[in-house]
Amino acid sequence: MDQSSNSASDQHETAEPGMIKSVLGYFKSRQFWMTVLTLACLSALCFFLLNAGLKWYTNHGQRLEVDNYIDMKLNDAQAQIERSNFRVEIIDSVFLVNRPPHVVLRQDPQPGSFVKEDRRIYLTVTKAIADEVELPSLAGTYDFDRYLRKLTMLDIQGAVKERVYSNRYQANTILKVFYEGREVSEAELKAGFKIPKGSKLEFTVTSKAGGLADVPKLTCLTLEEAKFLVQDYRLRTGRIEADATVSNRELAYIWRQDPPYSPGATIPFESEVHLFLTAKRPEDCDSL
Repeated sequence: MDQSSNSASDQHETAEPGMIKSVLGYFKSRQFWMTVLTLACLSALCFFLLNAGLKWYTNHGQRLEVDNYIDMKLNDAQAQIERSNFRVEIIDSVFLVNRPPHVVLRQDPQPGSFVKEDRRIYLTVTKAIADEVELPSLAGTYDFDRYLRKLTMLDIQGAVKERVYSNRYQANTILKVFYEGREVSEAELKAGFKIPKGSKLEFTVTSKAGGLADVPKLTCLTLEEAKFLVQDYRLRTGRIEADATVSNRELAYIWRQDPPYSPGATIPFESEVHLFLTAKRPEDCDSL
């Protein structure tokens, strides 16, 4: 029993150095190093192919500078964008009164940016057809200057067509509104009257000064008649002097006026006309 155990042990001890020697021999063999070299080459090839594929997919290393297309005509900008290997997309169009149509206003990405090839360039351009805007109502804003500021915010022009004297309204009050020669009523404005941006409105507004009135002929009229006529001429009755014959001034006659009547004579609006009364109708009235 002891002899067989010793024999097996001796054989095992003899086998171990042989196995180690065999393994070490394999690592030193040409076949091992060929296998290692093959695996290294395959790994390098896989890494190269993967890296090249990612570069191709993401256009890595092919970043291009974006030119400035702002203020260019749309056709010219599109041609230049396509020559630079980009794509064009118009995202908005805006009407501007003082700009011609089809001109680039904004771009994204901004000029000087570096982007990948085949990137979309988004443009905002001016358009040819004006947007329509609703005119503000006159209610609460009859003053021409205030209303004009509202129009300016809407890109609408305004101008005074005519100034008319009025002692009823404050100066610069809007009396009439005209669009393309047609009067626009207040009812139309309240209902929502629309016109294209860049259009022009004209206005009739009031004036307190600068107007001239003809001097009316008042002699031989009663005071009551003369007062009505003075008012119609946009003048005012001034000083009234009656002689000793007058007992009822309203029925008395005008025998003299100041300023005197003369064909073609004018005085400023709101001027005073002074009247001189007598009880009897002047004798020369029938000859006048």
